[in-house]
Amino acid sequence: MVSTTDPAPMLRRFGTADVREVFEVQLGFDVQAAQLAAMRRTDVDLRRLRSLLAARNHATAPEEFARADADFHLAVMEAAGNSVLLECYRFFVGRLHDSLHALRTQDVIQESGAEPHDALLAAIEAGDEAAAAAAAAAAIRPSLNALTEQFRVS
Repeated sequence: MVSTTDPAPMLRRFGTADVREVFEVQLGFDVQAAQLAAMRRTDVDLRRLRSLLAARNHATAPEEFARADADFHLAVMEAAGNSVLLECYRFFVGRLHDSLHALRTQDVIQESGAEPHDALLAAIEAGDEAAAAAAAAAAIRPSLNALTEQFRVS
């Protein structure tokens, strides 16, 4: 069955979402993708994830970091092997990139760092769905929690 719902309002909302909302959506996407990637990843996926994670962990400039982080998370989504989830994320990843860049440029919110991302890749490699989901959440929660607190203060 083909949906008759017009996607335009959703697509416009992605474009105007605040950074906290973007991270809330990323949490949902990434936890699901991590679990699926742990089940379905291939050797090719693992090589690509290792390379992208190394680039992410060595990125320093805001634009370089935003692109590298978004690329890594997109590759996890690709490894998940769910075409519907992937298409949603392909649209979303541009907004994620912009949010990461804004956070890095403003230097207001600290991101989670390399450790949870390293744990995410290790769990995907091991095929451990629960650990992959936990690591994906741990990669996003610090920024999301800080953003949530910041919105409470504002």
